[in-house]
Amino acid sequence: MDINSLDKQGSIYIREADKNDAAGFIELMNIHYARKKTIEYFLWQFIDSFFPARLFLACAGSKIIGCYGVQIRTLNDGRVCGVVIDIAILESYRHQGIFSHLEQTAAAFCRDKQCGAIAVFANVPGKMAHLKLKKWKNVGIIQSLELKRNELNSFRQSLGQWKQNTLISFAKNEEFRRWRFTHNPEYNYFINHDGNNHFTVSKIFTDPLTKSKYGDIVDMELNNYETDHGALLVQKTCLFLFDQGAHLITIWALPHTKIFEQLISLGFKTSEYERYFCLRIFNEKYSDLLQINNWELVQSDTEVF
Repeated sequence: MDINSLDKQGSIYIREADKNDAAGFIELMNIHYARKKTIEYFLWQFIDSFFPARLFLACAGSKIIGCYGVQIRTLNDGRVCGVVIDIAILESYRHQGIFSHLEQTAAAFCRDKQCGAIAVFANVPGKMAHLKLKKWKNVGIIQSLELKRNELNSFRQSLGQWKQNTLISFAKNEEFRRWRFTHNPEYNYFINHDGNNHFTVSKIFTDPLTKSKYGDIVDMELNNYETDHGALLVQKTCLFLFDQGAHLITIWALPHTKIFEQLISLGFKTSEYERYFCLRIFNEKYSDLLQINNWELVQSDTEVF
């Protein structure tokens, strides 16, 4: 196991996690997040992952004081990009350069795996931490769209079909979706089909503090699809989630994408929930990734949903 010491005494060091680190990882993450991690999640995400994935740990002696995970993802055009997941640093160890060393270790792993870039779907603290490293850029804000139970509009027929160049997205196939959704240890997912090999994937999330139920539409397969049919499929999914007890439904759709306008017509509104899509480029051939209008992103591109 490679160990990278951060001080002369070697009392603080960075190393790669193995399956014996599950309990320490869970303890660290559950201090920081209301959505509690489990051993099953750790094994699924980092040991039995669909992608090459690593979790790098900062340790003080035998205690895990920080973590920084990364997945090696393929884009729909065949290029390779790292995606950062599951970041945390104990408060008493912040502002000591530990985050920077974790990021450097993950970046080196990504470059070894032929990645031309590394991305993160960050909250505000995560965005600020990455941008302080100077090599990262904030590509754009991802605002969730949300729909309340009593605000779903009747479907309105539109004119024409989508006319849009192919956008960059994270590649997804049947094997990935089986790992991501069927074998996911945290959530049960629902698939709504239209009979034409197009579908949405959704789940119910119960807030651990308020016990309110939310419906999240985390993935959509609507390629080469008439606008009206796509909107009808989303409407069908919304009705299903409301029947499951959701009082609010969320979805991601960037304003330049083909489904955004129809979601607004169905009653979705932009919410206060934001994620910041940030990138670090290793290869200039990946510079087009720095334009948010080149992307199509969905909730399941992150580990949060």
